Amino acid sequence: MIKVGLLKADKYDKYLKDKINHAVELVGGFGSVVKSGDRVLLKPNFLVAKAVETATNTHPDFIAAVVEILSDYNCKIAIGDSPMFGTAYGVVKKLGLDQKLKKYDVEYLEFKENKPVSQQEDGLKPRKYRDLCTATVLQEFDRIINLPKLKTHAQMGITLATKNLFGCVAGKVKLKWHMVAGSIHNFARLLVEVSQTVNPDLNILDGIIGMDGNGPANGRPRKTKVILAGKNCIALDRVVVELIGKNPSRFPIFKAADDLSIPGTRLEDICILGDSIEECRIKGFKVISIFPADFIGVHFLGLPFKPLFDQRMVVKHKNCIMCGRCIEHCLSKAIRKEDGIVIDHDKCIKCCCCQEGCPTNAIHIYTPPLGTLVNKIRSGRSR
Repeated sequence: MIKVGLLKADKYDKYLKDKINHAVELVGGFGSVVKSGDRVLLKPNFLVAKAVETATNTHPDFIAAVVEILSDYNCKIAIGDSPMFGTAYGVVKKLGLDQKLKKYDVEYLEFKENKPVSQQEDGLKPRKYRDLCTATVLQEFDRIINLPKLKTHAQMGITLATKNLFGCVAGKVKLKWHMVAGSIHNFARLLVEVSQTVNPDLNILDGIIGMDGNGPANGRPRKTKVILAGKNCIALDRVVVELIGKNPSRFPIFKAADDLSIPGTRLEDICILGDSIEECRIKGFKVISIFPADFIGVHFLGLPFKPLFDQRMVVKHKNCIMCGRCIEHCLSKAIRKEDGIVIDHDKCIKCCCCQEGCPTNAIHIYTPPLGTLVNKIRSGRSR
């Protein structure tokens, strides 16, 4: 069975290092992953430079605790990412992480260039996206440790271990892949292929304070009080979905993993060690209800009825400062400036990059009431 460590953790305090160590011990320990002299890359969730209190990024105390643990193993440590806006070091400075790690010899990396990944290198068959590429710098490391944050995501529903690894694709190439993938299901397949290509040696989830609602940048910070560890991204994500009490069918990464015969999508195949699901249950966690536009209602009623069901991006004009970030990151050219920001729904591919990058929480997904009802029926349960 696939092992996932699960522990209750109420706060970022002096016991955090011990909690993380314990969670990892449950799945084999740091000693099963690293040895003296290894070059180790930590891949946190560095979406954009926002205050620690927003819960947008992996908490600096969480990262610092992992660095402290790895220093005991005499590892050479680097921290790197490719944020949606700005630089990884800009996020580091905003979080005050550089100050917390002053006494450690830590390298901060920007993922700038990509290297194509051959089918032989990742062994993933059949891979749909044959010209997949990841940050060139990844090949310089002996071990990669993934440090995701427990958050919602407008397009995928959640961003956890699997989705966090999309940051290993450098720069604005990520935007191109949104266009290439097109649909929600295709993008989920891409995310799973990227995660399997990067293939981190360990995943440690910062779920002490997470984010629900309009994530991954503008949602509601809330106490979720968990730390999870595991060597299988999909299995770790599946345990979190159980913790928040949602139907896994709502999250397309699991269907994509099943299509690739990647284990971890079935709870009965996972050995949860440490605290129990019931002890760590996260109640009232609000997830954006996502569903593809091609569901059965549209097929039966025809495209003229699509607006009665279909989700669309909407602008809260009172929040909008007309900064133009949404236009800059919309490769489908669906957004333009007039008296305010206007979205052309016929061009929009619902990649949600505009919502993800909006600095003032001005863009949201709107779901018509009939669409919400149909989505609940399709999900089978709406816990």
